[in-house]
Order: sequence, then C-alpha cells, then structure tokens
Amino acid sequence: MSLTQILPNLDSLKMVKEAKLKIADQCVQIDHYNTTIFKHDFNTNKTEINRDCSKTSNTMIYRVLDLLNLKIENCVNTHQGKKMNYSGSVE
Repeated sequence: MSLTQILPNLDSLKMVKEAKLKIADQCVQIDHYNTTIFKHDFNTNKTEINRDCSKTSNTMIYRVLDLLNLKIENCVNTHQGKKMNYSGSVE
C-alpha cells in the first residue's frame, strides 16, 4: 500500500492527547509528548515503534498499526529504558 492510498484513511485515525501526526517524504510519523512513537517509511516498508513508553503511547501505536494493516511482529522496537517510563522521560 502506498502513502497516497492510505492518506484518506489517516483522517479517521483517533489521536490520543498530545499526539501529533506528521507526513513527509513518504513517511508517516506520530510523536507523543515530543517523543517519536511510530514511524513508517513507505519507500522501504520499514516500521519503527517506540513501544512501552506509556499505556497511552501503546494505544496510539496499536491504532495506527491497525489502520495501516501492519503487524507488530514486523516492527523494529526502538524503546530504550524501563518499561512504561513515560514518553520523553530520561533515565
């Protein structure tokens, strides 16, 4: 699926509080409290997630994965630090 095919569906994506959707250079990115929690590159078909920052971030990740019909098993988890250490926190 291409970005132009998915763009109309992104309008229906329910965003969590403080989540921001960015679309540029064939990439869809979602930041939550200034932390990138999701990025999908349609050129390479690579998906990166920052899973377990918070329950709210995980909810947003699951919503966009479902919308884009992507499987979590095929994503690269970029999360560092403790589980549920909240978006943007530093250890």
